[in-house]
Amino acid sequence: MNVFALPIVNGVLPRPDGGILQGVFLDPYFSRMILNAGVGGEIFIFPISSEDNGLYPVGVLARIEDIWKDTLPGGNGTGLFARVIGRESCKARNFDFTEKGLMAVGIEKLDFQKMRNEGYPIICGAGWHPRGGYTTFDSDRKNIEITIYGFEYETGKEVAIVGRLNGEIEPEKAHTVEHAIIRSLKTTPYALQKP
Repeated sequence: MNVFALPIVNGVLPRPDGGILQGVFLDPYFSRMILNAGVGGEIFIFPISSEDNGLYPVGVLARIEDIWKDTLPGGNGTGLFARVIGRESCKARNFDFTEKGLMAVGIEKLDFQKMRNEGYPIICGAGWHPRGGYTTFDSDRKNIEITIYGFEYETGKEVAIVGRLNGEIEPEKAHTVEHAIIRSLKTTPYALQKP
Protein backbone atom coordinates (compact mmCIF):
# COMPACT_ATOMS: atom_id res chain seq x y z
CA MET A 1 0.00 0.00 0.00
CA ASN A 2 1.20 3.54 -0.82
CA VAL A 3 -0.18 6.65 0.96
CA PHE A 4 0.73 10.29 1.48
CA ALA A 5 3.39 10.67 4.18
CA LEU A 6 3.75 13.51 6.66
CA PRO A 7 7.03 13.93 8.59
CA ILE A 8 6.47 15.35 12.07
CA VAL A 9 9.46 17.41 13.21
CA ASN A 10 8.57 17.39 16.93
CA GLY A 11 7.90 13.62 16.91
CA VAL A 12 4.34 13.96 18.30
CA LEU A 13 2.27 11.10 16.89
CA PRO A 14 -1.30 10.07 17.72
CA ARG A 15 -1.89 6.80 19.56
CA PRO A 16 -2.31 4.11 16.87
CA ASP A 17 -5.55 2.90 18.47
CA GLY A 18 -7.74 5.97 17.92
CA GLY A 19 -5.65 8.81 19.34
CA ILE A 20 -6.60 12.23 17.97
CA LEU A 21 -4.16 15.05 17.27
CA GLN A 22 -4.37 18.27 15.30
CA GLY A 23 -1.81 20.68 13.96
CA VAL A 24 -1.09 23.49 11.55
CA PHE A 25 0.75 23.16 8.23
CA LEU A 26 2.71 26.18 7.03
CA ASP A 27 4.81 24.56 4.30
CA PRO A 28 2.99 24.85 0.93
CA TYR A 29 4.17 21.39 -0.24
CA PHE A 30 2.71 19.59 2.78
CA SER A 31 -0.40 21.82 2.89
CA ARG A 32 -1.14 20.85 -0.72
CA MET A 33 -0.53 17.21 0.14
CA ILE A 34 -3.02 17.31 3.04
CA LEU A 35 -5.61 18.88 0.72
CA ASN A 36 -4.91 16.21 -1.94
CA ALA A 37 -5.44 13.43 0.64
CA GLY A 38 -8.66 15.13 1.79
CA VAL A 39 -11.01 14.53 4.69
CA GLY A 40 -11.41 10.78 5.13
CA GLY A 41 -8.10 10.08 3.39
CA GLU A 42 -5.30 8.09 4.97
CA ILE A 43 -1.89 9.52 5.72
CA PHE A 44 1.27 7.98 7.18
CA ILE A 45 2.58 10.17 10.02
CA PHE A 46 6.18 9.56 11.06
CA PRO A 47 9.05 11.26 12.92
CA ILE A 48 12.27 12.71 11.59
CA SER A 49 15.28 10.73 12.84
CA SER A 50 17.18 12.70 15.44
CA GLU A 51 20.43 10.98 14.50
CA ASP A 52 20.66 12.08 10.87
CA ASN A 53 17.52 14.20 10.27
CA GLY A 54 16.42 11.43 7.90
CA LEU A 55 12.93 10.04 7.34
CA TYR A 56 12.27 7.45 10.08
CA PRO A 57 10.25 4.62 8.47
CA VAL A 58 8.11 3.65 11.51
CA GLY A 59 5.01 5.66 12.33
CA VAL A 60 1.22 5.72 12.54
CA LEU A 61 -1.27 5.28 9.71
CA ALA A 62 -3.98 7.87 10.39
CA ARG A 63 -7.24 9.06 8.87
CA ILE A 64 -7.79 12.78 8.24
CA GLU A 65 -10.90 13.75 10.21
CA ASP A 66 -11.07 17.46 9.36
CA ILE A 67 -9.22 20.19 7.45
CA TRP A 68 -9.76 23.95 7.88
CA LYS A 69 -8.08 27.34 7.52
CA ASP A 70 -7.81 29.53 10.60
CA THR A 71 -5.82 32.34 12.19
CA LEU A 72 -2.43 31.25 13.52
CA PRO A 73 -1.75 31.50 17.25
CA GLY A 74 -0.61 35.05 17.97
CA GLY A 75 -2.70 36.40 15.08
CA ASN A 76 0.16 36.34 12.54
CA GLY A 77 -1.66 35.27 9.38
CA THR A 78 -3.64 32.13 8.60
CA GLY A 79 -2.68 28.50 8.22
CA LEU A 80 -4.08 25.16 7.17
CA PHE A 81 -5.11 23.02 10.14
CA ALA A 82 -5.91 19.31 10.18
CA ARG A 83 -7.16 16.81 12.74
CA VAL A 84 -6.20 13.14 12.40
CA ILE A 85 -7.09 9.92 14.19
CA GLY A 86 -4.50 7.15 14.57
CA ARG A 87 -5.43 3.76 13.16
CA GLU A 88 -2.40 1.46 13.44
CA SER A 89 1.38 1.33 13.78
CA CYS A 90 3.08 0.77 10.43
CA LYS A 91 6.41 0.77 8.66
CA ALA A 92 7.19 2.20 5.21
CA ARG A 93 9.57 0.33 2.92
CA ASN A 94 10.75 3.69 1.51
CA PHE A 95 9.62 7.21 0.55
CA ASP A 96 9.10 8.94 -2.78
CA PHE A 97 8.80 12.70 -3.38
CA THR A 98 6.20 13.43 -6.08
CA GLU A 99 4.43 16.55 -7.42
CA LYS A 100 1.34 15.72 -5.34
CA GLY A 101 3.28 15.09 -2.14
CA LEU A 102 5.59 12.78 -0.23
CA MET A 103 4.51 9.15 -0.57
CA ALA A 104 5.18 6.32 1.87
CA VAL A 105 5.76 3.26 -0.28
CA GLY A 106 5.11 -0.33 0.81
CA ILE A 107 3.26 0.41 4.06
CA GLU A 108 2.89 -2.66 6.25
CA LYS A 109 1.29 -3.06 9.66
CA LEU A 110 3.57 -3.66 12.66
CA ASP A 111 2.44 -5.99 15.43
CA PHE A 112 4.46 -4.76 18.42
CA GLN A 113 3.21 -7.51 20.74
CA LYS A 114 4.28 -10.21 18.31
CA MET A 115 7.66 -8.52 17.89
CA ARG A 116 8.10 -8.32 21.68
CA ASN A 117 7.27 -12.03 21.95
CA GLU A 118 10.01 -12.66 19.39
CA GLY A 119 12.53 -10.82 21.58
CA TYR A 120 12.56 -7.29 20.13
CA PRO A 121 12.75 -4.72 22.97
CA ILE A 122 10.12 -2.25 21.71
CA ILE A 123 8.52 0.69 23.48
CA CYS A 124 5.89 2.66 21.57
CA GLY A 125 5.88 6.34 22.48
CA ALA A 126 3.05 7.39 20.15
CA GLY A 127 0.43 9.45 21.98
CA TRP A 128 2.49 10.31 25.05
CA HIS A 129 5.61 12.20 26.10
CA PRO A 130 8.17 11.00 28.68
CA ARG A 131 9.12 13.44 31.44
CA GLY A 132 11.55 11.36 33.44
CA GLY A 133 12.20 8.06 35.10
CA TYR A 134 13.85 6.17 37.90
CA THR A 135 15.49 2.83 38.59
CA THR A 136 14.84 0.79 41.73
CA PHE A 137 16.32 -2.45 43.03
CA ASP A 138 16.15 -4.53 46.19
CA SER A 139 18.94 -5.20 48.67
CA ASP A 140 20.36 -8.18 46.80
CA ARG A 141 20.46 -6.07 43.58
CA LYS A 142 18.67 -8.80 41.59
CA ASN A 143 15.12 -7.39 41.28
CA ILE A 144 15.60 -4.28 39.14
CA GLU A 145 12.78 -2.11 37.78
CA ILE A 146 12.99 0.83 35.38
CA THR A 147 10.03 3.23 35.43
CA ILE A 148 9.50 5.86 32.73
CA TYR A 149 6.75 8.40 33.42
CA GLY A 150 5.13 11.13 31.35
CA PHE A 151 1.78 12.42 30.10
CA GLU A 152 -0.70 11.72 27.29
CA TYR A 153 -0.90 14.40 24.59
CA GLU A 154 -4.69 14.22 24.26
CA THR A 155 -5.73 14.27 27.90
CA GLY A 156 -2.69 15.43 29.86
CA LYS A 157 -3.20 12.30 32.01
CA GLU A 158 -0.11 10.97 33.79
CA VAL A 159 1.17 7.65 32.39
CA ALA A 160 4.04 5.31 33.23
CA ILE A 161 5.66 2.16 31.91
CA VAL A 162 7.67 -0.29 33.98
CA GLY A 163 10.33 -2.71 32.81
CA ARG A 164 11.66 -5.51 35.00
CA LEU A 165 15.30 -6.44 34.37
CA ASN A 166 15.55 -8.98 37.16
CA GLY A 167 19.18 -10.09 37.28
CA GLU A 168 19.83 -9.29 33.61
CA ILE A 169 22.14 -6.31 34.23
CA GLU A 170 23.67 -4.43 37.16
CA PRO A 171 21.66 -1.53 38.71
CA GLU A 172 24.17 1.04 37.46
CA LYS A 173 23.75 -0.16 33.88
CA ALA A 174 19.97 -0.25 34.33
CA HIS A 175 20.10 3.44 35.25
CA THR A 176 22.01 4.12 32.00
CA VAL A 177 19.37 2.13 30.06
CA GLU A 178 16.66 4.24 31.75
CA HIS A 179 18.26 7.48 30.53
CA ALA A 180 18.80 6.05 27.02
CA ILE A 181 15.12 5.08 26.77
CA ILE A 182 13.96 8.53 27.89
CA ARG A 183 16.32 10.26 25.43
CA SER A 184 15.19 7.98 22.60
CA LEU A 185 11.48 8.49 23.32
CA LYS A 186 11.91 12.26 23.47
CA THR A 187 13.48 12.37 20.01
CA THR A 188 11.77 9.49 18.18
CA PRO A 189 8.58 7.95 19.54
CA TYR A 190 9.99 4.43 19.35
CA ALA A 191 12.67 3.37 21.79
CA LEU A 192 15.05 0.44 21.24
CA GLN A 193 13.29 -0.51 18.03
CA LYS A 194 14.75 -3.03 15.60
CA PRO A 195 11.96 -3.81 13.09
